[in-house]
Amino acid sequence: MTVYLDSVRALLSSNSEDDYKDALIGQMRVWSKPFSEYFTDSIHPVIHNLGAWLLRPLGRQEITGNQSESFNCVLKRLQDWKEAPVDTMVLSLYRLAMYNRAEIQRGKHGVGEYRLRSGTYI
Repeated sequence: MTVYLDSVRALLSSNSEDDYKDALIGQMRVWSKPFSEYFTDSIHPVIHNLGAWLLRPLGRQEITGNQSESFNCVLKRLQDWKEAPVDTMVLSLYRLAMYNRAEIQRGKHGVGEYRLRSGTYI
């Protein structure tokens, strides 16, 4: 599982979408067929919302703050399990993603802790 998490992190940290696509081809040669299919069906179609290359034009190198620390904590706990049930892992990641999406939507509407700058992609 650590290999998959590290490779997905590396893909999401790519400098551009083209770099991501080039790296993805290499990763898919290493990944198992089921994981490659999962990634292709679930993550790749929404990569335009996930890549670090989208943050750089906004003056950010990475996402920081309490939410990311919580996200990292959950990922580390999943990694510490000897065998993490896929359904538990997927549900945990889904709920984290939904929480962060809700925070962004709250910022978009001027409530909550965050304020989005004009011209953002959301």
